Amino acid sequence: MRGSFYLMRGYGPIGTVLLAYTWLRQAAYRLLMRLPGIRSKVDKEVAAAITDIEAKLAPQGPGVTRYLTLPKEPWTSEQLNAELGELARMKRTRWEDGKVSGAVYHGEEGLLAIQAKAMEVFGVANPIHPDIFPGVRKMEAEIVAMV
Repeated sequence: MRGSFYLMRGYGPIGTVLLAYTWLRQAAYRLLMRLPGIRSKVDKEVAAAITDIEAKLAPQGPGVTRYLTLPKEPWTSEQLNAELGELARMKRTRWEDGKVSGAVYHGEEGLLAIQAKAMEVFGVANPIHPDIFPGVRKMEAEIVAMV
């Protein structure tokens, strides 16, 4: 009885009714999920969704070569360019249609050139060592300040 008083006092009459409704709805859902036919159908749908996500995140199958060890001999520029071309041609979600959940950095024609130049200049830099790479530390601090 005392618990009911404090519940009503803390949540108010409407809040208490909403809380009771939420609890009843969750209890009914738990009971429904225990039914054999429902549980197996949900498990099947979840397994299919997981398989689909795994296929999108780590493509496999014919035509997809997975490299799990370092090559014995270094790749030539031609081998590297061929592999990069294969990776670029893989089936993908079209971000250009605006149907992705994350961000894709694109824009002006010169953006790729700027990114390539930044990578060329700072590709070996390690921000953990600001005494060795003060320019990287300056850029990092400015970006943090901006956002």
